[in-house]
This record gives sequence, structure tokens and C-alpha cells, in this order.
Amino acid sequence: REYLTSLYGTNAALQVAWNDPYVTLATATLAIDAERATSDLFLDPQNGHQRKVIDSNRFASVGLAQTLERFAATFKSALGRNVLVSTYYPDIFAGSNGQFGLEEIEKHCPDIDGVVSVMPYGWWRIPGSASAYNSVAGSLALHNKFMLNELDYRDPLGWMGGDAWFDNMVSYGGVTTEDALMSQARRDWGMMFCQGQGGWYMGIIGPAWTWNSSSTTANLTELLRAADLAAQRPRSDHHGQVAVICDERMVDCSSYQSMSSNFTFGMALNSTAIGLTRQALSRSGVTWDAYLTSDLGAQALLDYKAYVFLSPTGMTQQQIAWVQNNLQKDGRILLWVGPAGISSDGGGFASNMQSLTGMSVSYTSSDLRLYRIWPAGSLDTFLREPLRNNAITEMAMPLIEVTDGNAVTLGLLSDSSNQVGLALRRFTTPAAWTSVVATMPGGLTPELLRNLVEEVGLTPVGPLNDVTYAGNGFLVIHATSAGDK
Repeated sequence: REYLTSLYGTNAALQVAWNDPYVTLATATLAIDAERATSDLFLDPQNGHQRKVIDSNRFASVGLAQTLERFAATFKSALGRNVLVSTYYPDIFAGSNGQFGLEEIEKHCPDIDGVVSVMPYGWWRIPGSASAYNSVAGSLALHNKFMLNELDYRDPLGWMGGDAWFDNMVSYGGVTTEDALMSQARRDWGMMFCQGQGGWYMGIIGPAWTWNSSSTTANLTELLRAADLAAQRPRSDHHGQVAVICDERMVDCSSYQSMSSNFTFGMALNSTAIGLTRQALSRSGVTWDAYLTSDLGAQALLDYKAYVFLSPTGMTQQQIAWVQNNLQKDGRILLWVGPAGISSDGGGFASNMQSLTGMSVSYTSSDLRLYRIWPAGSLDTFLREPLRNNAITEMAMPLIEVTDGNAVTLGLLSDSSNQVGLALRRFTTPAAWTSVVATMPGGLTPELLRNLVEEVGLTPVGPLNDVTYAGNGFLVIHATSAGDK
């Protein structure tokens, strides 16, 4: 109720927002399961009943963040001296395993100095994979919050019996040799140094780095020297080539309708649109920084030429206007993945997509099925386009298709239809910019990202399909396959 008071201020405003003449700030309750029942996968804040569900969803994240802030403030006050406080808080960048109140921590939790998250397990970790961190790192730096990555490796001395192989190797991404562990370490620590951040090592099921090994000692010395450089000589001028924009409200504004035995639609959308997309980002050779839609308006976001918006369903009218006024010019390129602005606080889906993308895009909620984007036309025609490689998505979604006659078709929603799922349009007036729309969440490939930056005259930093991280004066390249590079 305190949260609703901060949002609406008066009973009258709450009653209008929820379309309920009887609710008051003193009597309002969270939405119950029966009130959450809807056939709409994307909730509409302009619908009073669905606004109550959205507010209830948002409070679950904001309330948790404020509780953590109270703990942090109490701890600092009781200790009576300067101390840093962090909290375990994987966010929307982690996919379905994250929390969705990072904006609250950044803007309204001054006693939380930073966050910690554990890097993904399983196939993310094995040598030759992309690895990842579970935090929107660029946003945290923008708000002067630190980010630490817990590297709880399963090392070669931690898997002794054959019966432990599956848990250590498959479930947790463990390794069996010292060289493999050091390959992981260089990739994962380097990934953090590129963001100007750090972490800690935690040896699981074994003595870890206590071997009597000169090569291990040399490798550890190298990592410590790099960590010192990252901390003592920060390079804020060295940032990624692409700004990747994530929307926490994506989950708040998504239905709790079940998509499987343990996945709601919102969780599935988050995992597909953001969690899994990290592989394509890291294997593109293009360097990037991740932000929240709530960061739109920051001066730092004007330093990029290419932008990727990952299903920003809850963009506000203020954010939409900022994009129009500040990003749709100066030769920039904007890639929109998924239904942007479908749960905005104003306008409608078609008008919001038109404002953001410059294209006509339609939405048919009743046509729910699995969609995949295929190349359009003959292969030769498709490859001649600067943005030539098709994105692949397979997720149960309503039909979203580009219907703009002035757009260049790059991909169709099936190999037998004329429904456009990937399209490009270049604008010269009133300002020069390029728009690309991939209608399905997760519709991103390493090739498409490379073509994005090449379209605006940039050269990818690393090779295609090997893992590249760069920033803060560091460059990390991790091979995904054997052979000369």
C-alpha cells in the first residue's frame, strides 16, 4: 500500500488506474490468481484490471529491493564505519533465473553499493563456450554500482569418482585438466575486466588452485596483474560498439500463463529474448554494453552508433519520445527484436512500433504458434542485403509481422508464407538512420550483429563465432573451435 501511494498519491488516481471505483490506498490488495487469468500474453497497463496485475508484479521486485536496502542501511548504521554492502542479485540479463528490480536498486537504494551474481552453469562454462555474466553491467556502472562475478569452478581435483562426472562436467561446466581451467579463468576474468568490474574465485569440491604447479602460479600472477590494471587504470572511454537495451518491465507486463510444467510466458520471453541472446552477442566479434530501458536519457547512451533493443515491451511514452528525438538520426542503426511498446503506458502497439521503428507492424493475438524466421526470396538476393543472415526463433508467440510496403524484406515467418518477420528500412529525411525489425524474441544471430555494425561503418573487433569481449582497455578472444585463428 505504501508502494501504491508512491505511484498514485490519491484514492481517485488509483481508482482510475485500476478501473475500480471502490478500491482505496488503504484497502488495496495484491492481484490474486483469479484476477491474473487472461488470454492476453502481453498485459496492457491502459486496461484497469491488467494494470492491477502489472502493479502487483512490479511490487514483488520493488518490495524485495527495498527490503534489501533496509538491511544494508541497518548494517551500515550499526557498524558505525565505512563499509561496502553488496547483495546477490542476478537480474533480467540472467534470463528466467533473475530478479527484476535492478532499476530500484540503482536509483533508490543508496546503501547497496553493488551486486554479486554467479556466472551461468553447464554448457555456458565449458572451454569453447561463450560464458556470460548475469547482470546488466553497463547500467550498473552508469549508476556507480559495482558488479562482482562469483566464479565457483569445478576444477580437475574436484571430480574424482566416475559417478560425479555428470554433475561436475555437464550440470556445472567442470573441467578435467589444469589447462582447461586456466582457459576458463582467462575468458571469465577477462570478461569482467572488460567491464571494469571483478569478482571472486570459489573452489568447489576440491583444493582448487593450491597445486604445486609453476604454470598455475604464472597464470594466477597474470590474472592478478590484469585485475590490478583494471582497477587502477580504468578506461571509461573504451566501450563497446553496440548498446544492448533490456527491459525489466518485460516480465511485469507478461502473462503468468503456463508455457510448460515450470515456465510462465514471462519467464519464457525473458529467457528467449535476453538470456539465450547472450550467446549470439558474445560470438559475433562485435563488442557491446548492456543497459536498461530506464537508462534511456543518459548522456552515455548517445556515444554509440548501433543499438539492439531486446523485446522492450514496457517502454514508456517518455522513453519512446527520447528514442525518436535522440537516436533516430546521425546515421545510427537501431535493431528492434520482438514487440516493442506493446505494454506501454500510452498509444497502441501499431502506433508505438511505428514511432520506434518507422515501420508498419501488425499484431494478431489469436494466431498463437511456433514461429521461425527464414531467408526471404532466393539465397542470392538475400545475401546481397547488408543485413543478410537470417535470425532464428522458435517460441510460441502471437503473430507479429512487418506490413510496411517501403521496407526491404530480409526474412519470412515461414518458408511458405508471405508474412515478414525480418525487415530493414533506411531513412534520409528528416534525418538519416536505419531501422531493422526482427518480430520474434530471440531473433538474433552473430552474423546479423556483425552486419549491423558494418552498416554504420564500424569493423567487428573479433572473428565470427569465436568469443570476443573488449572494453576498459582489455581485449579477450576465446576460441570456440580448434585450429589456427
